[in-house]
Amino acid sequence: MSKVGMGVIYTKTSTQNALRRKISQKERKALLKSYYFTHHKAFYLAVKKLLAKHNKCLIIDCHSFSSFSQDYELFKNAYRPQICLGADDFHTPKALLEIAKNAFESAGFEVAINTPFTGSIVPLEYYGKDNRAFCL
Repeated sequence: MSKVGMGVIYTKTSTQNALRRKISQKERKALLKSYYFTHHKAFYLAVKKLLAKHNKCLIIDCHSFSSFSQDYELFKNAYRPQICLGADDFHTPKALLEIAKNAFESAGFEVAINTPFTGSIVPLEYYGKDNRAFCL
């Protein structure tokens, strides 16, 4: 996403217009320290605390997206359901994925898995290493 100006620090809007002026490395480091690293540390600590207390943690990673593709998207013709369940082969139990999919479909929603976007967030300290951190 950084190639289209929508990486860690956005430089372009979803219509690919300029969002901000070019920032210096010093400003970039300050923004990352203040927001990105602070957020991810808090996220990691919350998951760590829940794993210590309950020996499992469910991470629900929700996103919104338009019903039509945006200028920045790589796959313009991807199916765009009402609900996209992001799943990970290591961190998303198949049974959990089916329960979520069935619940949304029973409520009348169109549901797809990893379409138009894929995956779900898991703290790097656990990613691919500890499947007690479930994600959806």
